[in-house]
Amino acid sequence: MKFSKIYPLVTGLLLISQSAFAATDLVACDLFDEPTVSSFIGAKIKQHHVNRQKETYAGATSSTCIFFYDRYTIRVYLYEYASSPEAAKVYADGVQSKPIPGETRTTESGLGDKAFWYRIDMEQFGYTVLKGNRLVAVKMDFKDRNTGAGVKERSRPMMQAAVRKI
Repeated sequence: MKFSKIYPLVTGLLLISQSAFAATDLVACDLFDEPTVSSFIGAKIKQHHVNRQKETYAGATSSTCIFFYDRYTIRVYLYEYASSPEAAKVYADGVQSKPIPGETRTTESGLGDKAFWYRIDMEQFGYTVLKGNRLVAVKMDFKDRNTGAGVKERSRPMMQAAVRKI
């Protein structure tokens, strides 16, 4: 077989193996970057804890990424489970857990396999998204009640982009 006929096959295998490697090496800080979060809050991030370390927690491999700006703190958590059914069970347990006082939850479509949005008063907001064997949880804390208006609508494109990376 000529090299010209093998080359596309080799290139395809390399691309598949690179994407498989990238998927297993994914950490929370790969899902959101500083320019995206800065655009979301309307100001330059003052502090960003870039963390490429993974830890094992409650049967999952987890990673965390944190962004700070004055009154805002945005935390991104990525949990990877051994299987999709295991991740789905953890997601279901979270959805079925009793909300804390002042918390409202809504099911969201178009984000991963399943997703919900939560709000606690006007100071804490977030998404929890299930996609395959991974859960992404984003917690947004606002110290100023006035900044909470429209957070769900403004953060959704950022979440959609993050979920596409999984």
